[in-house]
Amino acid sequence: MPIACGDVDCSGTVDGRDALGVILFLVFAEPVAGCISKGYVNCDGVLNEIDALVILRYAGGLPLGLPPGCSGIG
Repeated sequence: MPIACGDVDCSGTVDGRDALGVILFLVFAEPVAGCISKGYVNCDGVLNEIDALVILRYAGGLPLGLPPGCSGIG
């Protein structure tokens, strides 16, 4: 089964733990999970705190505010 965009910890779901994985990667500069490449969720080509925020918004059922043409999460 393919890993969904936003599923940073490769668990099969996108939730707050994935946002934490992005934050930990940014702080410690090393992947904490095997799917960190799935953390690029806002289509700007840069993995940063904005990606973690978008993942948290997705997990909370809030609007994502992604740019047009961005496929999003999940």
